[in-house]
Amino acid sequence: MNGTTFISVPFTWLLPKLKSHLKTSYKFSPVVVGGPAVKAMPSFLSGISGVTVDTGDIKGVLQRFEPLATKTTYGCIRKCKFCLVRKTEGKFTELDEWPNLPIVCDNNILASSGSHFQKVINGLVDEWGWADFNGGIDVRILTKYHARQFARIKKAVLRIALDDNSYIDKWISAVKLLTDLGVKRSNIRSYALIGFNSDPQEAWARCMFIEKSGIMPIPMWFRRSDAMYKNKITEEQKELGWSEQERLRIMSWFYNRTILGSGHTKKSNMYIKKSFFSKIKKETNLNG
Repeated sequence: MNGTTFISVPFTWLLPKLKSHLKTSYKFSPVVVGGPAVKAMPSFLSGISGVTVDTGDIKGVLQRFEPLATKTTYGCIRKCKFCLVRKTEGKFTELDEWPNLPIVCDNNILASSGSHFQKVINGLVDEWGWADFNGGIDVRILTKYHARQFARIKKAVLRIALDDNSYIDKWISAVKLLTDLGVKRSNIRSYALIGFNSDPQEAWARCMFIEKSGIMPIPMWFRRSDAMYKNKITEEQKELGWSEQERLRIMSWFYNRTILGSGHTKKSNMYIKKSFFSKIKKETNLNG
């Protein structure tokens, strides 16, 4: 844009390499850097000649990463110690307008008002007929109203979360509510935070519980907000009994079995591509 290079950085462990790159490769053109990692550590890239640190939001950046993705809200009502959302996105805010796209990346869409949530669902039902709610659906505030609205979308993938056992009863109730009101069990996934305040045995037990409940577990490895390496085991994690071998064992076990090997996932991906290109073809009046 007008000779300026814009760079969005999603993860903090990408910052050191980017910093080195900026000092050697962009000496003669202005650069603007932003994204979640920059918001988390705004001073890391400051002071580099020709580089502007921008902690705001630029329209359309999300779609550059994933053309089918959208956000209808920012922030979250929770203050989870392991999460950066409050720091990178601020207080919970509903957007007045957003791209009506089927991969919904809101961090806590159930915290939105009834009218906002209804508008999101109506847009997905009317224009797409499928959706992937990529952020965690907060089981602690899920209601019958929400479940009925989700069920209106014929092919809706929902991602709930069981990050610890303190709210396991609400997790169980949420799964029952969703399935009772028409959401297919095979379309529900569950994130499971591991490596944070729990040992490998507890993490395995929680992921196995999710799987035995008929829900696809998605273990998520905890990384500090200032992590400079993607998967380095911290001293705190070592004290909990974690090692690189343990981390790889649980991650590869569940990802290989329930995600990479899932026929349902492959079928869903084919449907997504078909739906997207059919929409593009219709809008551009292409034939054949």
